[in-house]
Amino acid sequence: MLGPKLLSPRILFPSPRRPVPRRLPERKRMTIAAGFYCTDGLVICADTEVSVGDFRLSATKVHGIDKFNSPKILMTGSGNTDFMEFAFQQFDHLAQAGMSLDEVRDTFETVIEIVYENHLYKNPAFTGSDDLTNIDLIVGAWTAPASYHLWRNSMTAIMDIPR
Repeated sequence: MLGPKLLSPRILFPSPRRPVPRRLPERKRMTIAAGFYCTDGLVICADTEVSVGDFRLSATKVHGIDKFNSPKILMTGSGNTDFMEFAFQQFDHLAQAGMSLDEVRDTFETVIEIVYENHLYKNPAFTGSDDLTNIDLIVGAWTAPASYHLWRNSMTAIMDIPR
């Protein structure tokens, strides 16, 4: 009998009910990437999990350009991993020895313009800043003798990260 059970003349306890099964909410993909100023330099870091469809892989999300004495450039980001990798490759291709911090910033802006204007905006499936093809990057640069700076983008806007 599934009705209430009478334990005493005055106290009624309902019979136990089975819980209603509910589907767990879908997990949102997330990258953790950060850039910090230190007293004598920069720290750029990111998690290492990359999602490809339903698969989870381990890969680095921090890329560096260390082919010159100056500048030294580090990049990380979140968003579509293919477009991020493309941006990193474009930055590596455009970087030149002896660049100033202003030139590194200008190169960052050029790379973002290449990615968005030539690829993302031409994609008919692109819907805006919440789109899965969007990328958000953090770029840090060190130039001799001891200057360093961090920037980030939001779509095509390049912003300084204040100290």
